[in-house]
This record gives sequence, structure tokens and C-alpha cells, in this order.
Amino acid sequence: MIAVAPAHHGETHSMRDVSVARSAWQQIIGGTKRGPRVAIVLFTGDTYVVVGRSADAKAAPARNGVGHLVIDQLRNFTGYSAGVAAVFGRTFGACLFSFVETGAAPCQ
Repeated sequence: MIAVAPAHHGETHSMRDVSVARSAWQQIIGGTKRGPRVAIVLFTGDTYVVVGRSADAKAAPARNGVGHLVIDQLRNFTGYSAGVAAVFGRTFGACLFSFVETGAAPCQ
């Protein structure tokens, strides 16, 4: 699984209670099971990201024995839509593919 800037509750400034979004994220990432590898990319300045998402992305798969890669706080890639830029694909596409297919992550 590859999740680039995963979000589903809207921008944090519009949320009445950000803990709801964090709790939902914890359930999703905490529900990962051993088998498929999980790659998660989070960007600096992403207005959809709640505090703690990065720590959850790293801890839950490890706790469940899931092979995982978290690419977080990248320089030169900012905001929620940074992953749609062609340069993101050129820079990280091969790494993400390699990780999902083989477990090797040359971009770490």
C-alpha cells in the first residue's frame, strides 16, 4: 500500500475537534496486518495533517509487524498536493515501487 498525503477529514483549521481525525487515522493505520508493505508519505505544510500522524505512521505498523516506510517532512515538497508534482514522481517513484515490491527502500 502506498499512501501519499493520506487524509479524509478535511483541513485541520476547519475541524471542530482534531482528535476525531487523529483517532480515525490511528484506527486505519493500527489495523494494518502483516503481509503487504505500507509506504506513507507526509508533507510539511499539509493542512490536512493532524499532530501525531507521523508518529502513528511509524509506530502502528512496527507494532503489528508490518514492513513500512515513512517519508516525512521532505525539503522542497510542501503542502497537501506536493505528491502530484511530476518532480515528486521522478524523485520518489522508483523508491516507492522498490519498497512495495521488494522491501528495499533506496530513498531512506
